[in-house]
Amino acid sequence: MSAPTTIKPIKILLLIVLVNLVLLAVWLIFPDKGIPITKELSVKFPSPKEYFEPDVLKNEKPVTEKITKALKNNTFSEDSVQHFIPLSDEDIIVSANEKLMHPSDFENALEAFYGKLETIKDGQLLRVLHFGDSQIEGDRISGVLRDILQNKFGGCGVGYIPVNDPSSSRKNVSRTSLGKWTKHAVVRSSITPPHNNYSFLGSFYQWEKLATNSSVGINIKKNKGSNQKLQQFEQISLMYRNYSKPFECKITCDTAIIHQGLMQDSGIFQHQWNYKGFGKGELNFRFSGEGNPDIYGVSLDCKQGVAVDNISLRGSSGTDFTKMNKESMKQQVSKMNVALIIYQFGVNVVPNEVAGYGFYRDMMVHQINYLKQIAPTASILVIGVSDMCKKEGSEFVSYGNIEKIRDAQKEAAQLTGCAFWDLYEVMGGHNSMAEWVTASPSLAEKDYTHFNWRGANVVGEKLGNAILKDYYDFKKLEIY
Repeated sequence: MSAPTTIKPIKILLLIVLVNLVLLAVWLIFPDKGIPITKELSVKFPSPKEYFEPDVLKNEKPVTEKITKALKNNTFSEDSVQHFIPLSDEDIIVSANEKLMHPSDFENALEAFYGKLETIKDGQLLRVLHFGDSQIEGDRISGVLRDILQNKFGGCGVGYIPVNDPSSSRKNVSRTSLGKWTKHAVVRSSITPPHNNYSFLGSFYQWEKLATNSSVGINIKKNKGSNQKLQQFEQISLMYRNYSKPFECKITCDTAIIHQGLMQDSGIFQHQWNYKGFGKGELNFRFSGEGNPDIYGVSLDCKQGVAVDNISLRGSSGTDFTKMNKESMKQQVSKMNVALIIYQFGVNVVPNEVAGYGFYRDMMVHQINYLKQIAPTASILVIGVSDMCKKEGSEFVSYGNIEKIRDAQKEAAQLTGCAFWDLYEVMGGHNSMAEWVTASPSLAEKDYTHFNWRGANVVGEKLGNAILKDYYDFKKLEIY
């Protein structure tokens, strides 16, 4: 038997080079439009220009040009602490596509909210609950809106914050948790909860059984870059649910003991303590004892004005509210004087493209009606989905279903008597996310989905200005 033929490595290398040269030649001479195989199928190579110079499809609307020019002129700021605050209706510039929309020309869906703003001078604290997906995570958008409303109507502090959350990127406060906590979340939780009495923040926290003389805790301290209004709170609130044994709670700041003692059981409670600002140190909460309550969250607020709570439900499409116990939610909301609910979802709906979104409109109607039942005196503002882009060939283009989702959201708002703000159009419409990413300075992350801090601040200012402009326009009707 003859020996097997062997191929020398140099021949293999030459073969690889030859194949690549053939492919390169085909690539250079291949028609730009491809070669049709059937009516529906064609073979196409990306052109050398597309390969080496990937581009985005340009949007004709110069929204990003105006924003980046404003950034350079300090009309907007990268830092939410120093952004432009309009003080009167003459200072506010809101283009037609940035205005709030209402169910009809004869109905302002935020009338109840605007009416309550007039009562703040009587010593009331109004809450705004800003629900959203990961687009608002880390107090993005909410933080700037809070600044604008508090500068106009009074208030201070950062509102409610949970024991912990996926993002530690809040610019206003720094928070750490101590000990072993278990988080039960209404969205994407891998742990089966013991019940569905979630907090309005979408979660509750429990600690594991404690050994003798041990404790768990939460530390909250100011960030150096946060503004004075966020540092100068007047009251501390702790909200929890407890149907187990009483537990010990100790709250300290610097060298002062703010509270030390047993906390109640058999109900949902919001305990409040008067205390002004962080001082030089941080707030420390320590919990111990045999009881194992559901800790909902801690808030830092003024006694009068507006409080804005950032409630990010990462991964949610805005269809999870009805999973929460309605009576429990009613009890919580009744303790907080909620005046406005902002409902901002959609980016988690976009990637799964389908022909129609009537089903999503109907699901939203169900969720919004639930929110109206737990907060019957609150106004509701629905914020439409932001633009998102995907890569097609070498170009980043808007998903084809964005406008369908936006239209479904607008219909849901109209059907439920809510105000609507079209964030997609505010951004510039079709392919605008690509422009926000490539703007100089950039306004969005390179995932072509999320705003960066700079872009989120811009959106927060546009939202705040749109609300104030609508408020001033409504006041001109002299209804009050």
